[in-house]
Amino acid sequence: MLAPTSPEQRVRLVAEKSSGFIYLVSLTGVTGAREALPLGVEEFVSSVRAVASQPLCLGFGISTPEQAERMARVSDGIIVGSKLIDLAENGDLSKLEAFVASVRARVLKPAGSALRKRRTPASRGSALGDVVAQRLVPCGAGCGDART
Repeated sequence: MLAPTSPEQRVRLVAEKSSGFIYLVSLTGVTGAREALPLGVEEFVSSVRAVASQPLCLGFGISTPEQAERMARVSDGIIVGSKLIDLAENGDLSKLEAFVASVRARVLKPAGSALRKRRTPASRGSALGDVVAQRLVPCGAGCGDART
């Protein structure tokens, strides 16, 4: 995991030692659904991309389809956890399904999706893109949310 406050030395170490993908934390503070994501997220992703060859997946605070679309433009994957948990705990399955469908529609637009363009095993050396393109999966244990 890397956060916007991670020093350059840590970014280089994580890029050197990690495999699979690098989890980028979009904000400082605790996880949870938010009205808005902080400014500068795009620059943070760009600075990590300059030294890392792994796919970069962005999470923490993504809680609207619009935020998911914005983050999908600059990352190789998005992670939505707290919002899905909130909807699931509410017990209204139709709202949960509608939210996931809305995020999928915004993130995986057939014609212009940045995710679809960047996600191929050949281009990134993993099947991460295939997983992202096929389904959005709720966050599980270990995602940093105390409720999981």
